[in-house]
Amino acid sequence: MSKLMVAFAMAAGFAASETSAQPAAKKPAAATTYTYSVSRGEFYKKLEDEAAAKNAAAAQNNSSKFTTRAAEAERPVVPDPGAVNVGINSWDQINQPGSMLDYFRYWSPNMAANETEASSPDFNNEIRNSTTAPGHVGLGQETDFRWQPSTYVGKETKLAACALTDQPDKNMYWLHPYTLQPLGNDPVNNPFYRYALPSEFTISSQFYGVKGFTVQGNVEGNAPGSPKDAYAIGVMYMTDRRCSDGNNEYGLWRELASQKPDAKPEEQPLYFYYSTRTNCFPGWGCFADPQGTKEDPQKTSAVTTMTNLRNLDADKPPNFYYSAYMIPDNNPDPDHKTGYKFRVQVVDGYHTDKLATCNINGGPDQPCAFDAPIENWFPAAEMQRGQNYMVTGTQTSISGTTAEGVTIDRAPRFDTKDPKFNVKGTWLGR
Repeated sequence: MSKLMVAFAMAAGFAASETSAQPAAKKPAAATTYTYSVSRGEFYKKLEDEAAAKNAAAAQNNSSKFTTRAAEAERPVVPDPGAVNVGINSWDQINQPGSMLDYFRYWSPNMAANETEASSPDFNNEIRNSTTAPGHVGLGQETDFRWQPSTYVGKETKLAACALTDQPDKNMYWLHPYTLQPLGNDPVNNPFYRYALPSEFTISSQFYGVKGFTVQGNVEGNAPGSPKDAYAIGVMYMTDRRCSDGNNEYGLWRELASQKPDAKPEEQPLYFYYSTRTNCFPGWGCFADPQGTKEDPQKTSAVTTMTNLRNLDADKPPNFYYSAYMIPDNNPDPDHKTGYKFRVQVVDGYHTDKLATCNINGGPDQPCAFDAPIENWFPAAEMQRGQNYMVTGTQTSISGTTAEGVTIDRAPRFDTKDPKFNVKGTWLGR
């Protein structure tokens, strides 16, 4: 595919985690190739669990450490409550005529063999620069991204996806994790495509000089009482590689699925993160040398959690502007000397000069914004100067049967008829 999106199954031939699932197959000897799905969604679940543990510890200690810049400088700093869109000169809308989007919907094992099939609702959709395909509204209109069925999904294809690609300048090589057979050394003549996860999303055109993004909309629906390891996430993130294969990125995701049988929509967490070498893990076939003997895996920031997200008008349906962008950091410390920090804010969709309210990392309800200093390993300045792509959509966990014949149920238990991530507009900050 053209991305790992926030989560796509890394590939045929990759080892499965304990909870990965797809049609049953015999487990191979070490020298044979087989197909399994390993999802970035499972990585997100790991981050969610770590964030929850930190928040619980903070609440138990009755500490305000998450709202001050103390010894652990990655902790967010709450700005002036009245500060909205500070540091942004203009927001340029990208879901409008003249700014094309690539559209994807992975929902079944039916892989398209041609462009006609790729635009058909009977096949997985992989469509470049299309505004008329089934399931994709015209640019400049609202888009509803829906969670696809929790089932095995077919492999990506050449129609709009992209093969794994080595990046020798970054010491990044894609190999089969067991045979160490090269997978990304010749994407033109010998392309290797990955298996997708159930998902629906768009990828924007290429842009330069971007500080960050804003997405207007809301996640509609809830999935209380879902099984362990189930997830249903709405994602929005910026990446410097369209394929998200070892890229730099930052963004937000919101989780609907909860094991709590009485979980309410306002309890759904909204997470912020940034990362480098994204999706690069040896178990997924990514190594730091062409022989597969060295590792340099993905680095991910501390995850910030926002819950109890609310508009100022309680009688209106939820409507927010979700934003993440970089602004100058005039108070750096030795571990955060990139020259920039992230401003993360959620603005009220009905009062665009005011912040919505939320709590941050388990703290008290407050205006929903914070500043997060950027660790030195993240190329903040380079990313603003270089190419950027905006990705928006949904992803669902897979249920199925493992190679050992174990049936695994990870389907989110939606309690609404038509859960969706409603996106009213997307903007890039300058």
